[in-house]
Amino acid sequence: MSQFKLEKRLPSCTVSKDLLKELETYLLAKAKTLSGGEDLEDRHFRVCIHDDLGVEAVSNVESVPGRQFLDSTNQVTLDLDLRYGKLAFPLQVEVRFDKDRTFSRLTVSYTGDDARAVVAGLHDGIMRLILSAKNGNVFFNPSPFLEGALWGGCSLSLLLSSIVAKVMPTVFAVGAFVIALTFIYLIAGKRLRPYTAFDSPTTDRNSKLADWFVYGLAGFVLFGSLLAVVRRSYFGF
Repeated sequence: MSQFKLEKRLPSCTVSKDLLKELETYLLAKAKTLSGGEDLEDRHFRVCIHDDLGVEAVSNVESVPGRQFLDSTNQVTLDLDLRYGKLAFPLQVEVRFDKDRTFSRLTVSYTGDDARAVVAGLHDGIMRLILSAKNGNVFFNPSPFLEGALWGGCSLSLLLSSIVAKVMPTVFAVGAFVIALTFIYLIAGKRLRPYTAFDSPTTDRNSKLADWFVYGLAGFVLFGSLLAVVRRSYFGF
Protein backbone atom coordinates (compact mmCIF):
# COMPACT_ATOMS: atom_id res chain seq x y z
CA MET A 1 0.00 0.00 0.00
CA SER A 2 1.24 3.50 -0.87
CA GLN A 3 0.09 7.10 -0.82
CA PHE A 4 0.39 9.52 -3.73
CA LYS A 5 -0.71 13.14 -4.12
CA LEU A 6 -0.66 15.21 -7.30
CA GLU A 7 -1.07 18.98 -7.59
CA LYS A 8 -1.02 20.63 -11.00
CA ARG A 9 -2.13 23.92 -12.53
CA LEU A 10 -5.07 23.59 -14.88
CA PRO A 11 -4.82 24.84 -18.47
CA SER A 12 -6.64 27.99 -19.56
CA CYS A 13 -10.16 26.97 -20.55
CA THR A 14 -13.80 28.02 -20.81
CA VAL A 15 -15.94 26.45 -18.10
CA SER A 16 -19.54 25.66 -18.97
CA LYS A 17 -22.11 23.60 -17.12
CA ASP A 18 -21.77 20.93 -19.81
CA LEU A 19 -18.06 20.59 -18.97
CA LEU A 20 -18.84 20.36 -15.25
CA LYS A 21 -21.44 17.67 -15.92
CA GLU A 22 -18.91 15.63 -17.92
CA LEU A 23 -16.38 15.93 -15.10
CA GLU A 24 -18.98 15.00 -12.49
CA THR A 25 -20.03 11.89 -14.45
CA TYR A 26 -16.41 10.82 -14.89
CA LEU A 27 -15.42 11.39 -11.25
CA LEU A 28 -18.43 9.58 -9.79
CA ALA A 29 -17.97 6.63 -12.14
CA LYS A 30 -14.28 6.31 -11.26
CA ALA A 31 -15.02 6.70 -7.54
CA LYS A 32 -17.58 3.90 -7.63
CA THR A 33 -15.19 1.63 -9.51
CA LEU A 34 -12.27 2.27 -7.17
CA SER A 35 -14.39 1.81 -4.04
CA GLY A 36 -15.67 -1.56 -5.18
CA GLY A 37 -19.12 -0.47 -6.35
CA GLU A 38 -20.14 1.14 -3.07
CA ASP A 39 -22.93 3.72 -3.21
CA LEU A 40 -21.78 7.29 -2.62
CA GLU A 41 -23.40 9.68 -0.17
CA ASP A 42 -24.39 13.28 -0.95
CA ARG A 43 -21.58 14.49 1.29
CA HIS A 44 -19.00 12.86 -0.96
CA PHE A 45 -19.41 15.28 -3.87
CA ARG A 46 -19.80 19.06 -3.85
CA VAL A 47 -19.94 21.83 -6.42
CA CYS A 48 -19.02 25.26 -5.02
CA ILE A 49 -19.60 28.47 -6.99
CA HIS A 50 -17.85 31.62 -5.77
CA ASP A 51 -19.10 35.06 -6.83
CA ASP A 52 -19.12 38.61 -5.48
CA LEU A 53 -22.03 37.85 -3.15
CA GLY A 54 -20.71 34.68 -1.55
CA VAL A 55 -20.29 30.93 -2.04
CA GLU A 56 -23.04 28.55 -3.11
CA ALA A 57 -22.58 24.81 -2.51
CA VAL A 58 -24.72 22.13 -4.16
CA SER A 59 -24.51 18.34 -4.28
CA ASN A 60 -24.52 18.01 -8.08
CA VAL A 61 -24.16 20.06 -11.25
CA GLU A 62 -27.85 19.76 -12.09
CA SER A 63 -28.64 21.78 -8.96
CA VAL A 64 -26.63 24.78 -10.16
CA PRO A 65 -29.29 27.38 -11.02
CA GLY A 66 -29.58 29.00 -14.44
CA ARG A 67 -28.29 28.08 -17.89
CA GLN A 68 -25.13 30.19 -17.51
CA PHE A 69 -23.06 31.36 -14.57
CA LEU A 70 -23.51 34.78 -13.03
CA ASP A 71 -21.31 37.53 -14.44
CA SER A 72 -19.52 37.89 -11.09
CA THR A 73 -18.52 34.21 -10.88
CA ASN A 74 -14.79 34.02 -10.15
CA GLN A 75 -14.26 30.41 -9.03
CA VAL A 76 -15.96 27.03 -9.42
CA THR A 77 -14.76 23.96 -7.52
CA LEU A 78 -15.64 20.29 -7.91
CA ASP A 79 -14.77 18.41 -4.73
CA LEU A 80 -14.88 14.63 -4.47
CA ASP A 81 -13.96 13.41 -0.98
CA LEU A 82 -14.64 9.81 0.02
CA ARG A 83 -12.67 9.87 3.28
CA TYR A 84 -15.67 10.39 5.54
CA GLY A 85 -19.00 8.74 6.21
CA LYS A 86 -19.72 5.01 6.05
CA LEU A 87 -17.56 4.54 2.96
CA ALA A 88 -14.35 6.00 4.45
CA PHE A 89 -12.37 5.41 1.25
CA PRO A 90 -8.98 7.20 0.94
CA LEU A 91 -9.63 9.20 -2.25
CA GLN A 92 -9.85 12.97 -2.63
CA VAL A 93 -10.09 15.00 -5.85
CA GLU A 94 -10.44 18.76 -6.14
CA VAL A 95 -10.84 20.47 -9.52
CA ARG A 96 -10.63 24.22 -8.90
CA PHE A 97 -11.30 26.61 -11.77
CA ASP A 98 -10.33 30.20 -10.99
CA LYS A 99 -10.05 33.37 -13.07
CA ASP A 100 -6.53 33.79 -11.68
CA ARG A 101 -4.05 31.30 -13.12
CA THR A 102 -2.33 30.96 -9.73
CA PHE A 103 -5.39 29.38 -8.09
CA SER A 104 -6.70 27.26 -10.98
CA ARG A 105 -5.46 23.83 -9.92
CA LEU A 106 -6.12 20.10 -9.84
CA THR A 107 -5.40 18.09 -6.69
CA VAL A 108 -5.71 14.29 -6.53
CA SER A 109 -4.81 12.24 -3.45
CA TYR A 110 -5.13 8.48 -2.98
CA THR A 111 -3.89 5.85 -0.55
CA GLY A 112 -3.92 2.21 -1.65
CA ASP A 113 -2.31 -0.36 -3.90
CA ASP A 114 -0.44 1.19 -6.84
CA ALA A 115 -1.48 4.69 -5.74
CA ARG A 116 0.71 6.46 -8.31
CA ALA A 117 -0.97 4.67 -11.25
CA VAL A 118 -4.45 5.36 -9.87
CA VAL A 119 -3.74 9.07 -9.44
CA ALA A 120 -2.09 9.31 -12.86
CA GLY A 121 -5.10 7.66 -14.48
CA LEU A 122 -7.51 10.09 -12.79
CA HIS A 123 -5.32 13.01 -13.81
CA ASP A 124 -5.28 11.91 -17.46
CA GLY A 125 -9.05 11.43 -17.58
CA ILE A 126 -9.78 14.81 -16.00
CA MET A 127 -7.28 16.66 -18.17
CA ARG A 128 -8.67 15.06 -21.33
CA LEU A 129 -12.09 16.54 -20.59
CA ILE A 130 -10.72 19.96 -19.62
CA LEU A 131 -8.49 20.19 -22.69
CA SER A 132 -11.59 19.80 -24.86
CA ALA A 133 -12.62 23.25 -23.54
CA LYS A 134 -9.16 24.85 -23.78
CA ASN A 135 -8.98 28.47 -24.95
CA GLY A 136 -6.20 30.92 -25.81
CA ASN A 137 -6.64 33.17 -22.79
CA VAL A 138 -3.27 32.12 -21.38
CA PHE A 139 -1.76 34.67 -23.81
CA PHE A 140 -3.51 37.47 -21.89
CA ASN A 141 -2.45 36.07 -18.51
CA PRO A 142 1.36 35.91 -18.37
CA SER A 143 3.21 34.21 -15.54
CA PRO A 144 3.98 36.39 -12.48
CA PHE A 145 7.64 36.57 -13.53
CA LEU A 146 6.85 37.71 -17.08
CA GLU A 147 4.21 40.16 -15.87
CA GLY A 148 6.69 41.69 -13.41
CA ALA A 149 9.30 41.94 -16.16
CA LEU A 150 6.82 43.71 -18.44
CA TRP A 151 5.87 46.22 -15.74
CA GLY A 152 9.54 46.85 -15.00
CA GLY A 153 10.30 47.22 -18.71
CA CYS A 154 7.48 49.73 -19.14
CA SER A 155 8.71 51.80 -16.20
CA LEU A 156 12.26 51.83 -17.55
CA SER A 157 11.03 52.64 -21.06
CA LEU A 158 9.04 55.61 -19.76
CA LEU A 159 12.17 56.97 -18.13
CA LEU A 160 14.27 56.51 -21.27
CA SER A 161 11.55 57.98 -23.49
CA SER A 162 11.44 61.16 -21.45
CA ILE A 163 15.21 61.51 -21.95
CA VAL A 164 15.23 61.03 -25.75
CA ALA A 165 11.94 62.84 -26.46
CA LYS A 166 13.54 66.04 -27.73
CA VAL A 167 16.60 64.45 -29.34
CA MET A 168 14.84 61.60 -31.19
CA PRO A 169 11.15 62.38 -31.51
CA THR A 170 10.50 59.45 -33.87
CA VAL A 171 12.00 56.96 -31.44
CA PHE A 172 9.98 58.58 -28.66
CA ALA A 173 6.73 58.23 -30.65
CA VAL A 174 7.36 54.55 -31.42
CA GLY A 175 8.37 53.85 -27.81
CA ALA A 176 5.30 55.63 -26.45
CA PHE A 177 3.07 53.57 -28.76
CA VAL A 178 4.66 50.29 -27.64
CA ILE A 179 4.42 51.27 -23.97
CA ALA A 180 0.76 52.19 -24.38
CA LEU A 181 0.01 48.82 -25.99
CA THR A 182 1.85 47.01 -23.18
CA PHE A 183 -0.14 48.85 -20.54
CA ILE A 184 -3.38 48.00 -22.33
CA TYR A 185 -2.29 44.37 -22.55
CA LEU A 186 -1.44 44.17 -18.85
CA ILE A 187 -4.48 46.04 -17.55
CA ALA A 188 -7.29 45.16 -19.96
CA GLY A 189 -6.11 41.68 -20.99
CA LYS A 190 -7.04 39.91 -17.76
CA ARG A 191 -10.37 41.71 -17.55
CA LEU A 192 -11.46 40.86 -21.06
CA ARG A 193 -9.86 37.42 -21.23
CA PRO A 194 -9.38 35.92 -17.73
CA TYR A 195 -7.28 32.77 -17.45
CA THR A 196 -10.41 30.71 -16.80
CA ALA A 197 -13.53 32.02 -18.51
CA PHE A 198 -16.90 31.07 -17.08
CA ASP A 199 -19.80 30.77 -19.50
CA SER A 200 -21.80 33.96 -18.84
CA PRO A 201 -23.27 36.93 -20.74
CA THR A 202 -20.28 39.11 -19.80
CA THR A 203 -17.81 36.48 -21.03
CA ASP A 204 -19.53 36.40 -24.43
CA ARG A 205 -19.50 40.19 -24.67
CA ASN A 206 -15.88 40.58 -23.54
CA SER A 207 -14.73 37.86 -25.94
CA LYS A 208 -16.20 39.76 -28.89
CA LEU A 209 -14.69 43.02 -27.65
CA ALA A 210 -11.24 41.45 -27.25
CA ASP A 211 -11.41 39.93 -30.72
CA TRP A 212 -12.39 43.29 -32.18
CA PHE A 213 -9.47 45.00 -30.43
CA VAL A 214 -6.86 42.40 -31.46
CA TYR A 215 -7.96 42.23 -35.08
CA GLY A 216 -8.30 46.00 -35.27
CA LEU A 217 -4.81 46.50 -33.87
CA ALA A 218 -3.37 43.89 -36.24
CA GLY A 219 -5.03 45.66 -39.17
CA PHE A 220 -3.73 49.04 -38.03
CA VAL A 221 -0.15 47.77 -37.77
CA LEU A 222 -0.33 45.90 -41.09
CA PHE A 223 -1.81 48.72 -43.15
CA GLY A 224 0.37 51.29 -41.38
CA SER A 225 3.47 49.32 -42.35
CA LEU A 226 2.27 48.93 -45.95
CA LEU A 227 1.54 52.64 -46.15
CA ALA A 228 5.07 53.44 -44.95
CA VAL A 229 6.57 51.13 -47.60
CA VAL A 230 4.46 52.64 -50.38
CA ARG A 231 5.30 56.16 -49.26
CA ARG A 232 9.02 55.42 -49.30
CA SER A 233 8.81 53.72 -52.72
CA TYR A 234 6.87 56.45 -54.50
CA PHE A 235 7.66 59.61 -52.59
CA GLY A 236 11.10 58.86 -51.13
CA PHE A 237 10.35 59.75 -47.52
